[in-house]
Amino acid sequence: MSNLHKSGAVLFAKDPQRLARFYEALADLEVTYAGDDIIVLESEGHQLLLHPIPARIARGLRITSPPTPRTEAVVKLVFAVNSIAEARARAASFGGELDPPERMFEARGFRACDGCDPEGNIIQFREEASAASDAVGRRSARKGSVDYATVRKLALAFPDVVDSSTLRGISFKARGRLLACKAINRSAEPETLMVRIGTDARDRLIAEDPQTYYLTPHYLANASVLVRLHSIDRKALQSLLGMAWQFVTAEAKSAKSKAPRRKKAGSVFRYL
Repeated sequence: MSNLHKSGAVLFAKDPQRLARFYEALADLEVTYAGDDIIVLESEGHQLLLHPIPARIARGLRITSPPTPRTEAVVKLVFAVNSIAEARARAASFGGELDPPERMFEARGFRACDGCDPEGNIIQFREEASAASDAVGRRSARKGSVDYATVRKLALAFPDVVDSSTLRGISFKARGRLLACKAINRSAEPETLMVRIGTDARDRLIAEDPQTYYLTPHYLANASVLVRLHSIDRKALQSLLGMAWQFVTAEAKSAKSKAPRRKKAGSVFRYL
């Protein structure tokens, strides 16, 4: 792709390489040039130019994780994507964050979702409203979809798993450690299950099937994956809970082996 005569935008960044990875992964842009002073990303008709912020200024900028939105910015970048849900699922893995589904809006034939990139720049992703509706319809009609009753039955079939549900939602533990629960944080989509399977397995599942598995920054520290119940069937859920059981029981065993042994108290009779 030629980088001449295209409309686009310029971003000044503390870490241009990190931003390039984010926009290449989420915005259907391709890096066509990468130098010390500029990185060029392009699509068929647009380009995004990333320039490094001078070091003397960059030293005073603090980038948080998850990123803190720059709410006083007067410019918002907008990108058209095939699937906002897929972009949301991948955003956290590349350092960004998108608003939850309930904060999306629809106008003039498209659906839109705001968010921010790894450095806090406000961005928006758009998808065709018709394509989004078709995707929802296909997922709703998918045979074998499960509900929380199915989750409970499958989870309790594993050894040492107990029901620790509360009024806020279902929850299951294995050997005293959280195995799976309803995702109740506002960052999660409705009808989402959180399952603890470890970071490696989580990243693999999201890469293989972002329509079913996703993640938000709130759940990053839990070694867990978020699961859209309307997109998973009973067999896949049973396999997923099996992975979670193996991960949690191994975690419990490791913690037990590392626990310090208490010294036996000496008999008082030795001092009499």
